[in-house]
Amino acid sequence: MSNANINELTNPPKPSALKKDVTIENLAVRLDANKALNSPNDEYDIDALLEFQRLANYITVAQIFLRDNALLRRPLEKDDVKRRLLGHWGTCPGLNLVYAHVSALIKRCLDKGEDLKSIYVTGPGHGAPGLLACLYLEGTITHFYPQYSLDTAGFEKFVRGFSWPGGFPSHVNAETPGAIHEGGELGYALAVAYGSVMDHPELLTVCIVGDGESETGPTATAWHSHKYLDPATSGAVLPILHVNGFKISERTIPGTMDDLELLCLYTGYGYQVRFVEYGPPASSVEEARKIERRLNADLAVSVEWAYDEIKKIQNAARSGSPLVKPRWPMIILRTPKGMTGPRSLKGKPVEGTFRAHQVPLPNAAKDDEEFDLLKEWLESYQINDLLDMESVQKHNGWFIKDDALRVLPSKKSRRMGMIKVK
Repeated sequence: MSNANINELTNPPKPSALKKDVTIENLAVRLDANKALNSPNDEYDIDALLEFQRLANYITVAQIFLRDNALLRRPLEKDDVKRRLLGHWGTCPGLNLVYAHVSALIKRCLDKGEDLKSIYVTGPGHGAPGLLACLYLEGTITHFYPQYSLDTAGFEKFVRGFSWPGGFPSHVNAETPGAIHEGGELGYALAVAYGSVMDHPELLTVCIVGDGESETGPTATAWHSHKYLDPATSGAVLPILHVNGFKISERTIPGTMDDLELLCLYTGYGYQVRFVEYGPPASSVEEARKIERRLNADLAVSVEWAYDEIKKIQNAARSGSPLVKPRWPMIILRTPKGMTGPRSLKGKPVEGTFRAHQVPLPNAAKDDEEFDLLKEWLESYQINDLLDMESVQKHNGWFIKDDALRVLPSKKSRRMGMIKVK
């Protein structure tokens, strides 16, 4: 073999796009969340994001617990609670949070004349009630399943049907609109997400990777998949590692890692890492609302940043000047497990612990304390402010105020449950 051929085989790796003088503490992407809080044109509409989440979280809880009186048209009774409670609450607030923000990104793009196609892959597919809640709000459930109509009767049937014979199961399945990955088998979401965008240059797949799922071998390998993407001919994946700290009965490995450890790990995989963090637990309802507002502002500018970075990489490749070893964006989202749910039960913490993973109030149909907590929990979302109460009381037509759903893309074919990937 000639020296030229030997040199070709033994060339060192191409250098990273990282600056030579970069320090570890400067690897994390820094953004100003005040951009969203103080936008003169209310570009990010934080109120709309919060209102959508209030509705989605309420519907999530209702699906897990209620068999009747889903809109609390009368005082809640123990007989309204399902006798067999099955579902996973803990991951759902995070799934609903991200669903709202990706919907808002699509809407902003459409408003600017940009036709963004995006789908949503949920590694924690056991959070089906959250995803189903979002799909009902955007009208997709009713589109494919007319029996769950957009009125009070259809809503009652939809809520009652969760984890119920003839209804939707407790995990995302093939019958879930927009789903290309089933819940339950943790580990494959990221690989599925990257597969979905190959040779689909118009597609953005947002993939939620649960921190429990991230411990699996398939996920550990799949983080490298961006290295196989050709930005000129394929779409992009925005991975969001959701670190809520706990799985079914103990801490997750990422939940024991600080930001520096996570930053080093995912920078090594080749990503630009942006942290979005809830911070220490709130000590009161008022403080929680302030934190949630700040969290949403932070995530809004972070999702916008990530999309802009993706477009930079793609535009360079599609103009004939591809970047060498492009560093794709990812978000690490730290929120308490079961955020907005019960804080404690019988002297033991629930929110932010493994106790929020499945059904945090398992005896709500029988136990007075748990029933009272459920009632307080449902009422905490104050959804009456977001409902057309005349329609609720008269059982007449769509009962959610249009203004409460302004985060959704006006073009229904671009809502995430309606996207067709050929």
